[in-house]
Amino acid sequence: MQDKVLGKHGIIVRESNYRRIVDILCSMSEDDVFHMDIRNYFQIFKEGILIQVNQFLHLHKCLKVSTSLRLQLMKVTGNENAISDKALLRTKTEVIMRGTNLHEWFESQIVECERQYEEFEPVGRNWTLSKLIECEIHLSKYTTLVRW
Repeated sequence: MQDKVLGKHGIIVRESNYRRIVDILCSMSEDDVFHMDIRNYFQIFKEGILIQVNQFLHLHKCLKVSTSLRLQLMKVTGNENAISDKALLRTKTEVIMRGTNLHEWFESQIVECERQYEEFEPVGRNWTLSKLIECEIHLSKYTTLVRW
């Protein structure tokens, strides 16, 4: 695996030796991510993510794509002590092709992560989003099976 660091916000592109798998890791400095919502976090990385997905799509006609978002949750207890825990949200793996509208695909990833967060059980129990730790977009070459 080779790593490339892109942009000022810490986009790391990790490619396999055979360029069949690419992970796009997005993270920011500690000071930038506190009290940021999911949509704004994704928007910061949108351009860099779309460029990388588009480049990988040009190498391969079809990709399998999934997104994961690592969060830190916080809860203030009755005695004013704060406790924190980490959570991971993941979208289902889907297939995208060269003709896919990447802006629509990207928006669907944001909406799905927001939906999962809202339905996440601890959120309903006085846990709040403290920090977005990292976003990972996992891309892999997808080959369709042709039946004769």
